[in-house]
Amino acid sequence: MGACAPLISVMAMRPTAVELAARLAEDLGLMMCDEPLAGTSRFVIEVDDRGLALRDCQRPGLRALRVRDLPRHRAVTGRGLLGRALGKRSHSVMDATAGFGSDAIHCAELGLEVIAIERSPVVCALLKDRIQGLPLDETRLRLSVKSGDSRQWLVELPPPDVVYIDPMFPGKENASAKPSKAQQLLRALVGKDSDAVEVLQLACRRARHRVVVKRPRHAPPLTGEVHHQVLGRTVRYDVYLAGQ
Repeated sequence: MGACAPLISVMAMRPTAVELAARLAEDLGLMMCDEPLAGTSRFVIEVDDRGLALRDCQRPGLRALRVRDLPRHRAVTGRGLLGRALGKRSHSVMDATAGFGSDAIHCAELGLEVIAIERSPVVCALLKDRIQGLPLDETRLRLSVKSGDSRQWLVELPPPDVVYIDPMFPGKENASAKPSKAQQLLRALVGKDSDAVEVLQLACRRARHRVVVKRPRHAPPLTGEVHHQVLGRTVRYDVYLAGQ
C-alpha cells in the first residue's frame, strides 16, 4: 500500500459477527467502529454472517462492495485469451498482483495451480473471503493466497511455470471508459504499482516458462522486448519468455 494509505476500520453488522470482526481487526491492526459514517475512516470493512463487504464512506449513497458477489469470467469456448497467453504447457501460475482475485480464479478454472499474491493486507483479507465463498470444488482447491510483496515470494517460493502480472496505473486508456466500482475501490486502497517493472524483471528470471502481463490494448509495453501478444478488444496479454 502507498505511504498515504486511507484510514480503514472494521464494523460488525450483526451480534453474531462481533467475534469475527474483532479478530479481523486485530489481525489487520485496524480499529473497530460502531457507525460507518460517524468516524474518520475512509473505508469500513463490514462483517456479517455472509462474510466481508467494503464500504466507501466518502460515497454514502453507494452500496458496500461484497467481493464474494463479483462476477466471474464468462465461460468461453476453448481456453480464451488468458488461457492462450498462459500456454498449453503451463500447469502452475503465480498471480503477482492478485487484487480481488478475478484472474486468479479464472486461472484455476482453466486447470492451473494458482498462488495469488496480494501486498495489501486489507485487499488480501477480502480476497481470502471471496475464495472461501466459492463452492468447495476443484477450482477452489487449486487456489492458495499469500499476503506480502510478490518480489519476496518470487524469491522464496519454488518457480511457477508462469508469473502473471496485471499492474495498476494512474491513467486510463480511454477517458470515457469509467472503471467498475471494484476497480475504483481497489485503486483507492492500493494506489499504482510503481514497482511493476521491477516485478516483471524478477519474474522473467524466476518463471520456468513465461511471464504474462495484462495491458490496455493500445498502451505501450511495460518494458523490454515482448515475445508475442494475445489481443482482445480492449486488453491484450504481453508474453515474455523466461530468461529474457
